[in-house]
Amino acid sequence: MTEKPLWNANFFLLWQGQLVSAVGDVFYQVALGFWILAVTGSTGLMGILMATSTIPRVALSPFMGVLVDRLNRKWIMVITDALRGLTVALVAFAAFQGSLEIWMVFGAGIIIGLCAAFFDPCVASSLPDIIPETKLMQGNSVFSMIQTISGILGNSLGGVIYAFLGAPIMFLVNGVSYLFSSITELFLRIPQVDHGPTRFNYFHDLKAGFTFIRSSKALSLLFLNIGMLNFFLVMGGILYLPYFQQSPVFGPTQFGIMMAILTGGSFLG
Repeated sequence: MTEKPLWNANFFLLWQGQLVSAVGDVFYQVALGFWILAVTGSTGLMGILMATSTIPRVALSPFMGVLVDRLNRKWIMVITDALRGLTVALVAFAAFQGSLEIWMVFGAGIIIGLCAAFFDPCVASSLPDIIPETKLMQGNSVFSMIQTISGILGNSLGGVIYAFLGAPIMFLVNGVSYLFSSITELFLRIPQVDHGPTRFNYFHDLKAGFTFIRSSKALSLLFLNIGMLNFFLVMGGILYLPYFQQSPVFGPTQFGIMMAILTGGSFLG
C-alpha cells in the first residue's frame, strides 16, 4: 500500500497561507515599532502596544482549544484571518490619510490578539487531520520553519522597506497578507472531529486537558521552561528596535539585517 504524501493539497494551502501572513506579521511589527517610537519616543508605550496583541493570544489560546474542536475549524480560520486583514487594512488607510492615532493601533492589537486566540488552536488541531499519522512529526517540523523563514525574510526586508517606503505601506502589506491567507483557506477540506454521542461539557474537557499535562512531569517542566525562556527573551529582544532607532550610526536597514542574522542563528541552532 502506497504511503500518503505529506504535501497534499490541504497541507500546502495551510502552510503557504501561514507563511504569507507570518511574513506580513513581521513587517507589521517592525513598522509598528518604528512608528510608535517616531510618534511618541516612548519605549514603554511601544512594549505595551505590542503586548496588546500578544496577551490575548497567550491567555486565551489554551481555553479556546477545547472550544474550536467542537466548531467548524475551517470557517474559524477564514473569518479570523479576514477580520485581521480588514482591521490592519483600516490601520493602513488611516496611516495613509495621516489620521492614525495611538488608540486605533491599540484597538487593532486587541482584535488581532483575540483572532489569534481562536486561529492558532485551529491550525494546531487541524494538522493531525490533514496529514498522515506517520508524517505528523515531519509536518510539525515543516510548520515550525514558518517562523524561521518569516523572521529572516520579514526582518531583513522589513527594515529596508520601512527605510524607503515607510510604515503605511508595510501596514497595507500585512493586511493584504491576511486577506490572501483567508481566501486560500476557503479551499481547505478539514474533517469535523467526531466526539461520539457524548454531551459537550466545556469545563470537563478543559479540566481533562490540564489534568493530562499535570500528570506528566516532563510535559509540565517543558511548558514551564518554554514560558520562562520566551518571557525573558522577548523582554530583552524588544529593546533592539529602540536601540537601532535612536542610534546615530544604525537605522531600520541595519536593524533588519541584525534580526535576520539572529533568526538565522536560531534556525541553525
